[in-house]
Amino acid sequence: MSGKNARTWQPYHVGHFLLTIQLDSVAVGRRLAEQAELGAVTRRLIALAESQRLPITWAVSDPAHSAATSLILQSSVDHELAI
Repeated sequence: MSGKNARTWQPYHVGHFLLTIQLDSVAVGRRLAEQAELGAVTRRLIALAESQRLPITWAVSDPAHSAATSLILQSSVDHELAI
């Protein structure tokens, strides 16, 4: 193998790192402040994943209505959305 792996900064493919994040709470009727906090945490996690070129599987209850979906889709890393 020559060159760098396109998905990571590693010169060679050395293994897999699997990270799954569940964003949506099971609680109904969350406050607006909690929604804003979720957005801030999502932005920080995406920035961390981008800096390390790590794809993440994001678990959301409904990607069409999740506030995090647009942030995840705009990332430079190819993440997955799980239902």
